[in-house]
Amino acid sequence: MNSIAIYNFKGGVGKTTTTLNLGHSWSKTYKVLLIDMDPQCNLTNALGKAENPNTVHTFFRALLHNHETQLPIATVKPYLDILPGDYKMAEIETNHQFISFGEEMVSKLLMSVKYEYDVVLIDCPTNFGVLVKAILKSSQKVLIPSVADSFSKTGIDRLIGYLSDIQKEKRLNVLGVFCNMFNANNRYAQDNLKQLKNKYGSLVLNETVGKSSHINEANESGLQIDKLSHTLTVSREFDQLSEALIDRLNSNYLVANYSTTGN
Repeated sequence: MNSIAIYNFKGGVGKTTTTLNLGHSWSKTYKVLLIDMDPQCNLTNALGKAENPNTVHTFFRALLHNHETQLPIATVKPYLDILPGDYKMAEIETNHQFISFGEEMVSKLLMSVKYEYDVVLIDCPTNFGVLVKAILKSSQKVLIPSVADSFSKTGIDRLIGYLSDIQKEKRLNVLGVFCNMFNANNRYAQDNLKQLKNKYGSLVLNETVGKSSHINEANESGLQIDKLSHTLTVSREFDQLSEALIDRLNSNYLVANYSTTGN
């Protein structure tokens, strides 16, 4: 099983859109579980699972009270499931037990589905708190969506720095960085992408995904973007991104010695 946290310090980079589209795409070949850890629950709402009384929060609450419980997993379609999110996940940041044992709890969650799924995608909250740290330390890989601007670059620098520190204790693979909502005709965006590639080399994927109103339309209906139209440019771009990431997963892609100091 590959567990992949989808995260960037900066908000508004399309974490949920990425999780949704990769989940739909990869479930054509693999058995995929989506975990909605974001208290905003956009992924859960998009897939119509907000009515579930049991969520990832109820699972963690049971663990906090030393109760054994089953994961409340809901089926989206064949080979694609979701562990629904809950706005109450925001409260867990201040729970003293979770502060102490959060990483252990997230690890237990992932271990419990290890033999059931090929890929687990975790939609993370933006807030860099106890929960995100536990997710990053427990996941095998991190995928970093970005936008081609200076603020997002700063977010990547900080995240890579943090992950570099984690690597001193535990090997954690950055699956890649890719630019979302990318305007290929914008010189500013082109320059920022070039700077990212100069700094992080092969860590930055060549595949980018453009900005389109159709993405919001697909998100609201919980659909993969290509369900609206296979001819959409953004649909082809997500397909290309999906294939590139699968190639990295299948080749056990590893980026060594990355840092925030540049090349």
